[in-house]
Amino acid sequence: MINDVLDFSKVEAGKIEMEPATCAIREVAESPVKALRAVAAQKGLRLEFAVAADVPEYVSADAGRVRQIPLNLVGNAIKFTEAGRVELQVSVAGMKTEGEAVVAEIEFAVADTGIGTRRSRPRRSSRRSRRPTSGWRGGLGERV
Repeated sequence: MINDVLDFSKVEAGKIEMEPATCAIREVAESPVKALRAVAAQKGLRLEFAVAADVPEYVSADAGRVRQIPLNLVGNAIKFTEAGRVELQVSVAGMKTEGEAVVAEIEFAVADTGIGTRRSRPRRSSRRSRRPTSGWRGGLGERV
């Protein structure tokens, strides 16, 4: 957890170089869910994954850094959920044009039945995503 906080601080300060490449964002987001499924099952939790239809198939992003977002969200939700379910939700929160590119905000949200949360207010983390106007190629790029 401390390493994640330090990484986030480095990103905010511009001290980490992002390595964007084309990746399948749905697979990147789902891989932590698959990795944590056994941990959830040991606690008797249902672990679910949902991707909105408008989420692009491919983006240009630093897949390793992006993967940390759902890994941390889902891992913490499992840790603090005693019974019920944990669900990772991936959606497009908004889009705007910047020059020739379209910037899309990709939102990773966790809904769970754990302590300190209300079912109507899942914990959320959002990051920006870019794609050119000619088709879905955007990504989290240097803004993770």
